[in-house]
Amino acid sequence: MADRLDETVALVTGASSGIGEATARELAAHGATVVVAARRADRLDALVTAIREAGGTAKALAVDVTDQEQARGAVDETVREFGRLDTLINNAGVIQAGPVEHMQVADFEDALNTHLWGPLYTMLAATPHMRAQGGGRVVNISSIGGKLAVPHLVPYTTSKFALAGLSGGMRAELARDNITITTVYPGLMRTGSHLNALFKGRHAEEFTWFSIIDSLPISSIDARRTIA
Repeated sequence: MADRLDETVALVTGASSGIGEATARELAAHGATVVVAARRADRLDALVTAIREAGGTAKALAVDVTDQEQARGAVDETVREFGRLDTLINNAGVIQAGPVEHMQVADFEDALNTHLWGPLYTMLAATPHMRAQGGGRVVNISSIGGKLAVPHLVPYTTSKFALAGLSGGMRAELARDNITITTVYPGLMRTGSHLNALFKGRHAEEFTWFSIIDSLPISSIDARRTIA
């Protein structure tokens, strides 16, 4: 991201930790005004303070993107305060790890609500504003698990496949409006995601294998370098 992003406005969901937090910092460092959204308001406030202390412009919104009204409200609040929305980054995520026989329908619903319905809600809210201003960009953070199904992560990979399908279809339809849809398929990144995952089955064993592959250089990649 060599170009400056001055006078652009970005909304980043799932920004209270991991990929979302690092992406918000990177955007702000390149001059974008950043609106950070997530459910953990205290983490967002700390992030906004850090961005402002580094000379950037940021605003925090406590939002649950699985609620359509809240998702729409985050987009509308961004446009009301800053006059436009150039970039929407859908990054909010959940991970459930464990054998499929220990998963409930609710686990699949939770994953789909976060990885499919949440991005759809924000996209439906954002694209009319982008169309009116002449264009914009949506970045949907899928996963390598959205291309390759992974055992013991079935709700997660199912929902990431769904997000990939949504992105591909929307990309084709919105191109005529100069709205670009970018789908990102990162592998495991060293963001500490194992500390926020929900483990089922043999909890200790599930945590051990996930934390190992999530932290070793041979199986995961440095998050900040990848995001930059």
